Amino acid sequence: MRALLLAAVLVCLTACGVMPTHLRVEAEHVSHPFAGWPCTPQLGAEDALSQVSALAAWRGAHAFAEAGLGYNLRGTNGGGIYGPSLTGTVRVGYEWRVR
Repeated sequence: MRALLLAAVLVCLTACGVMPTHLRVEAEHVSHPFAGWPCTPQLGAEDALSQVSALAAWRGAHAFAEAGLGYNLRGTNGGGIYGPSLTGTVRVGYEWRVR
């Protein structure tokens, strides 16, 4: 049943022309660069997120949009952001070519 639903969603997206132009997987680490030693006296004050993600991206001439799902490598409330291990990411932006 899930496979049929997924296939139907993919057919609808393809028919509407909103299929992503790029797909990627990534590993990322996000943290506060000036929290914790040596910048502040509190040892271990840094709260960081390390995750692996799968993202779909839509790119135009200069504008882009990305959406994805990730997994917090530190586990549920083990660091990073609070809550379940599954994370969501959305980015929208504009790029300039410099070369």
